[in-house]
Amino acid sequence: MKKYLFICILILTQGLLFAAGQQGMEVTPVDIEKDASKMGDVTIKTFISADQKWNEIVNVMVQEFESLYPNLKIQEEAISGSFDSKLIVMHASGTAPDIHTMTPSNILPYVRSGALMPLDGYLAASDVLGNDDLWPVNHKAYRYDGETFGEGELYALIKDWTPDFMMFYNKSLFNRAGVAYPDAKKPMNWDQYRDMLSKLSVKNSAGEFTQYAATFDFVPIQQLYQMILTNGGRVFNEDGTKATLSEPKTREAIEYWVSLMNGPNAVVPFYEAPVPMTSGDLFKAGKSGITFFGRWAIPQMFADADLDFGLAPPPVPAGGKRVSTIAGGLSWVMSSTTKHPDATWKFLEFLMTEGQANLAEIGFNIPGNKTVAEEMYKRESDPQMIEWNNFFLEEAEKYTVPFPMSGYVSSSFVETTIQDQLREHFYNNVSLDVAIKQAETIINAEIADWVE
Repeated sequence: MKKYLFICILILTQGLLFAAGQQGMEVTPVDIEKDASKMGDVTIKTFISADQKWNEIVNVMVQEFESLYPNLKIQEEAISGSFDSKLIVMHASGTAPDIHTMTPSNILPYVRSGALMPLDGYLAASDVLGNDDLWPVNHKAYRYDGETFGEGELYALIKDWTPDFMMFYNKSLFNRAGVAYPDAKKPMNWDQYRDMLSKLSVKNSAGEFTQYAATFDFVPIQQLYQMILTNGGRVFNEDGTKATLSEPKTREAIEYWVSLMNGPNAVVPFYEAPVPMTSGDLFKAGKSGITFFGRWAIPQMFADADLDFGLAPPPVPAGGKRVSTIAGGLSWVMSSTTKHPDATWKFLEFLMTEGQANLAEIGFNIPGNKTVAEEMYKRESDPQMIEWNNFFLEEAEKYTVPFPMSGYVSSSFVETTIQDQLREHFYNNVSLDVAIKQAETIINAEIADWVE
């Protein structure tokens, strides 16, 4: 039996499944106690992630929240091993934390099983946070009506976000190679991009890279999705009931992406090939001319480095459409089984208002509260930071969408399947067409289990 079906059965048997009858209806504000002092002494449980930098940020927000509301305490639990695996078990057993983070890749089984609290009623009841404070991408990624993302109830609030595959380029390596800098406003086309990479890539007599033109890292398949969308392709059909990887425009994008890493004209290493450092470290060390990251990388990776870098939009095929995608969009969600919904919402409301100001101060990413983000950008005085902020904000507002998702299959399953089949192409000489078709077949079989 499929893992997610098993989860649904567990939750259903415990009576935790929320009725879908409110979907599509006019939103009624939830009747909540807004005065924290009247909630009594409450402990709200959440998780500590493996990201030390993020934990430090959360700790500051927790301390501020507890100073404002002394009777509301936040209990942070560290997770060892697989975050998602443990979370699945805890939700299935009714021991999930009151509030925790979630990504678009992993949310499907939770919303299908009723494990998460719908948030529209809470937003309607709030005096400080509403739908107008949320970015459009929040609604596209985290609304779900049982079949389609972007419709129905809202289940998550994005804490911060960014177009995740923007081009960071090392000006020193470009200067050394005599290569013109990419235009910061107009994307280059795929042929221009390949030509540029060929001038930045350096190999020794054995054909081994000594300087990488560019590298793929972290979530390469989601970056591939972006290239598919720019080429007019799609990963799923309109209602998400079929994977469409073998369609001509989609296949063309996959072929181009693979050709950058495989064959006699390869100019970048295969994303699973062993490299001496991560792509960010290679870039900082002057061993890679280009890397692709989001706004978060500036304060976290590059701001303190002795590095002269520029920013440019990702390449687009000739005649294609400019599209950027978000790989993260990490959000806050409430458990549907929380024993303290009013207090938990109070904390979530704080994280999305006063807490967002902390994110804005350190410039970690684009705050998930649009109002806070716009105020942050107006206050900025540093010319370089203004330039970076405007670059990412324009891309976010004009061109950025969530990566393609189906309401019938986990995004992480789709990504893993595509990676597995491309690995067969790279390492076992399976033809690209066979690898694509096999990935499509496996994904459609998984979808069929849900649809039926």
